[in-house]
Amino acid sequence: MSGLILINVFHGTDLFTTNENYHPGGSPNNAFDGNTYTKFKPSSQYSWSISGIENINPVIVDTFAISGIKNIPDDLTNIKLIGADNPEFSNPIIIALISKSDIDNGILMATSSNNIAYGNIRIQISTSETPINSVEISNIIIGKRVNKPGGIAAPYTPPKLSAKTEILNNRTMGGNFVGRSVLSGQYDFIIKNKNVSPEWIEENWLDLHKQISEKPFMYLWDDTRPQDAVFCWTKGDIPPPKYDNQCYFSFSIPCNGFIEND
Repeated sequence: MSGLILINVFHGTDLFTTNENYHPGGSPNNAFDGNTYTKFKPSSQYSWSISGIENINPVIVDTFAISGIKNIPDDLTNIKLIGADNPEFSNPIIIALISKSDIDNGILMATSSNNIAYGNIRIQISTSETPINSVEISNIIIGKRVNKPGGIAAPYTPPKLSAKTEILNNRTMGGNFVGRSVLSGQYDFIIKNKNVSPEWIEENWLDLHKQISEKPFMYLWDDTRPQDAVFCWTKGDIPPPKYDNQCYFSFSIPCNGFIEND
């Protein structure tokens, strides 16, 4: 068992659109910047829709994740992350793929062993025949994964079991119960690890700290349970890792997460 942190290596301004993608009520860049108040909604007359990034300095990506997907066509086949060494995509390579069955089972992320840098990257949404003009996606992550060392030491509450809920009981002046209000918020959890080697900290911490300080990311506490991945962001300051015994570090990162709506 190991955890994964999936980080985005792009910004919304990197995105180009080819099928009149539009985003009602907000920035057209929201699919990359983590604002969940609008949607990335392609408007295509075809059974496919393509968006992507062209002619960039080649970069290695091995991670593709989405959150807040709505209005899924019944004949959706998959959502693919594709790489190529030319903007014509004459030799496309599928880097990662999220299938319809994955989405139905709550799996909204895919990783691969890709170690090739591509200068042209696309997201392709495909159906068997329905035009792509209804599906909406709140957030997209195209980037890299950081493998957390070892498993999670007990006690630990997985993110999807840590929904933050406030319950307000309503009573009359005489003390009679007249109902209650339930206010559901985001997930509220901590990413933590003990017994982390100094080599892992030296190799990963500063780059990881920079990414999660600036952007939302996706976190999976147990790589055997891909359905447990949550789109999240840091809450408050990120404490520095501590060298708390003679051989190892420990760290903890307070986070809030985005609850997927039914």
